[in-house]
Amino acid sequence: MVDVKTVLLNYKIGGNISIKKINSGRTSQVYQIISNEKTWILRTLRDETQGLLEFEITNHIREKAKGIVPRIICTKEGHPFVKAGSDLYQLQEYIPGQTPPRNKEVHSIIGKVTGQFHSAMESFESNRNQRDRFHLMELWEMAQEKWESLRKYSPDIVPNLQDMESKIDELAIVSEHQPHFIHGDLGTWNMLFDHEGIRIIDFGESRKGHFYFDLATAITSSIPEACDRRTQQQSVFDVLKGYETHREKIETDRLYTYIELWIYRGVLATLAYTNTAEQAVSHFVLLKQMENLLKK
Repeated sequence: MVDVKTVLLNYKIGGNISIKKINSGRTSQVYQIISNEKTWILRTLRDETQGLLEFEITNHIREKAKGIVPRIICTKEGHPFVKAGSDLYQLQEYIPGQTPPRNKEVHSIIGKVTGQFHSAMESFESNRNQRDRFHLMELWEMAQEKWESLRKYSPDIVPNLQDMESKIDELAIVSEHQPHFIHGDLGTWNMLFDHEGIRIIDFGESRKGHFYFDLATAITSSIPEACDRRTQQQSVFDVLKGYETHREKIETDRLYTYIELWIYRGVLATLAYTNTAEQAVSHFVLLKQMENLLKK
């Protein structure tokens, strides 16, 4: 096991260092680092491609849209991460804040920040790319044998196997349209909100894709659940209007297709990795909700 204090010797971050582990996920360990100079975040990376691509993307965004992403700190030798045994570590600025609350003012800011991010990324280019770890067809292969059981659990909302196969084929074609680099996981769980606005964090899933995929994720994760349809519709409107202050007018039907892509991925990932029928069905409930908000 790597000693985190040994990793930190590669950085100029001051003394009197304290270390607190704040997250342990399937693919990353995250630590809060406090020194006599500042607070930082140290996280593990999957591989060098992730580390280099994240560094390129965040530097590009910081030049084009200041203040919406944290800075990645280079080592004393100028490297964007540290190799320690078989592990890779990345140090970045600590950004205080919380997950954005689901209210009118914040929905507009979510749209604006997402639009700023996409405007910046339109000119970004890299020879690197990451594979989609939740590729639709791969998820379908893993979840297909569990489909009939899910349909029995909720036959009124879960499509039959034949209809599902047709939808997967349709969305697989959509997912292959990849004109730009995207965040890849731009839900509110990867946004931090405070009095200065919203910052976007964790570019670990960044890859080539379509901007509407990010926007679909931002919308579906930010819409309030326990409220009336009119309030929810206004929330979607506020996100889209905020987005359009930095981008072109939204093609609603096309956006809905990417909402379908995001939600169907969620259904299949739930079946593939947790096999939780109730949670999988909740994705279909959300999809119906989004259809009512965007297409009626």
